[in-house]
Amino acid sequence: MAVFDTAKQDLYVACSGDSRAVAGIWEEDENGDGSWRVEVLSEDQTGRNPMEHERIICRIQSEHPPEEAEDVIVRGRVLGGLEPTRAFGDARYKWPRDVQDVLNTAFLVGNNKPLRPPPSTFKTPPYVTATPVVTHRALPFTELTNGFAPPKSSTPRFIVLATDGLWDKLTSEEVVALVGGALQGLTGTVSKSELHTLAPTSSGLLSTVEGKEKRSLKDDDHPHSDSWSFGDDNLGVHLIRNAFGGGDQHAIRRLMSIPYPHARRYRDDTTVTVVVWKDDEDGAEEVATVSTRPDQQVEIYSKPSGSANDVSNAKSKL
Repeated sequence: MAVFDTAKQDLYVACSGDSRAVAGIWEEDENGDGSWRVEVLSEDQTGRNPMEHERIICRIQSEHPPEEAEDVIVRGRVLGGLEPTRAFGDARYKWPRDVQDVLNTAFLVGNNKPLRPPPSTFKTPPYVTATPVVTHRALPFTELTNGFAPPKSSTPRFIVLATDGLWDKLTSEEVVALVGGALQGLTGTVSKSELHTLAPTSSGLLSTVEGKEKRSLKDDDHPHSDSWSFGDDNLGVHLIRNAFGGGDQHAIRRLMSIPYPHARRYRDDTTVTVVVWKDDEDGAEEVATVSTRPDQQVEIYSKPSGSANDVSNAKSKL
């Protein structure tokens, strides 16, 4: 979740789990050239994140007996099973075993969908918390100049909030370049080797803390396109299309046509929200928000500042 405090020019991001928030800010030099600065606003909260792992160790020492220390994080996962260390839901890592048994009997027995039993090392729950890590950044992201001229009043800025399904396929730098390229007006198919020239990126204050286990599927199981696609007005659809096929239309159609439950082996649940804003000539901010999920219709909400009741909707599909 991201909260803009426009009165005090502050941005707060609260993250529970392995979703990620990344911002892109256009910085222009004196010659009119520039790049999209990549500002990472959250960490992947998994056992593979060294900082999160350290927080878990501190929590274990205060909440669990010493003999459990070696079992709580196994192969980067909570009790060897769950990757995110913070999450809403995932009750089998939170509720006591007797509570899970009662609820399983009352609501699930008989419908052929019993609650998954807790891991064998489950002893003193909860092991997972929903408490988010909250980060703060001052707007309009101008505390770093990196040798560039101060941003103009019309400098475009955007934030991408997305679940791990997107970050399994794309890096923070690729996401910023893809959105930045679209905002610059790129169209058609662009080779992956060209994008860094057409929509260059630069590093911001923090680098991405990778907390996800990299999957090792065979090449013919997980096709890789050598090009990006620029043709969707909806920035959320644009990112999902490039995560799952890019310029290879056959690849994305094949991947998106895999039915449940087999699809989980090839793509994770993916939700993408893109917020784009810039200051107009009067200093007011114009904000457009796009929230997208695969296999669903997409609703785009655009609300210019000063027009609180002016909300326009559009729908599209992959």
